[in-house]
This record gives sequence, C-alpha cells and structure tokens, in this order.
Amino acid sequence: FHLSFFFFFSSKQLTMLCVIFKNILVMKKTIFALFSILIMGITVYGQKKMIDFEQLPAEAKQFVKTNFPNETVSVVSMETKAFDTEYDVRLSDNTKIEFDKDGKWEDVKNKIHCLPTNFLLPDIRNFLEAKHPGNCIKEVERVRYKIKVETANGIELIFNNDGAFIEYDD
Repeated sequence: FHLSFFFFFSSKQLTMLCVIFKNILVMKKTIFALFSILIMGITVYGQKKMIDFEQLPAEAKQFVKTNFPNETVSVVSMETKAFDTEYDVRLSDNTKIEFDKDGKWEDVKNKIHCLPTNFLLPDIRNFLEAKHPGNCIKEVERVRYKIKVETANGIELIFNNDGAFIEYDD
C-alpha cells in the first residue's frame, strides 16, 4: 500500500486494519504450522516395520501354519495406517500373503508356484476342479464382497463371498 492510502482512514479504522492484518499473519502462521504437521504425519503414515511371526494376529498365524505347513516364513511386516493395520507375510516358496488387522487373508499370491486351494471355499474349489481341472492357481484376492481367483494361464474368475461363481474377468 502507498502511505497516502492510509490518510483516508481515522485512527480507529487504522487500528482496526492493523488488528485485521495481525490476525491474517497469525492465521498464515497457524496454517503453515498445520500444514507442516500434516506433512510430517503423511511421512509417518503407512510406514512398514518388520515384526516377528509370533506378533501376527492368531488367525493369520493359523492360516499360514495350516495352509503352508512345509514353507518357512521369510519376512513378516506390519504397515500401520491412520485407522487400519495390514500384515504381509512372505514365505520361502515366494508366496506373499496379505492380512487385515484381524488376521483375515486379503490376498494370497505366488507367481512362480501353484497355490494350495484348501483355504478356498468348497464351492470355489469344486468349480475350479470341474471347469478348470489341473489349472494352477496363482492369486486369490478378496475385493470387497467378492473373491477373485487368477489361474496360471491368466484367466480371472470372480466369486461372491459365499463361493458362487459370478463371472470371468478380463
């Protein structure tokens, strides 16, 4: 502002303008501080840390022991997000398993070896044996209310959570 601009205001109005400018500066500092805290929070958010197998939820440990009894656990990690925790387990045969905070599997995959199918619902196993006999399963993923199964030859099948076949996916 040019100084002549302020001659049009009374001292009371100038005091009011000073208070407004001071409040704007305080708000800028507050916004900058909040933005800095947000940036620091984002850098901490979602960081993975290595944990011991025994620190997994009981259901996740049981899943690994039951369905992969001959494999050794290579790496276990935990990723904490704002309101959620996820666990990743890697096995000696290159299987990767993702679990939710309660230890329920979300994604099981192995791009090199066939996955066991004993953890799948019986209806899904029966469908795969009838329609795709001998076809190797490479990935099984829970996606909302569906279960997505990918075979070695790239076929993706979608089932509902009860195991009923819905469709083939592209």
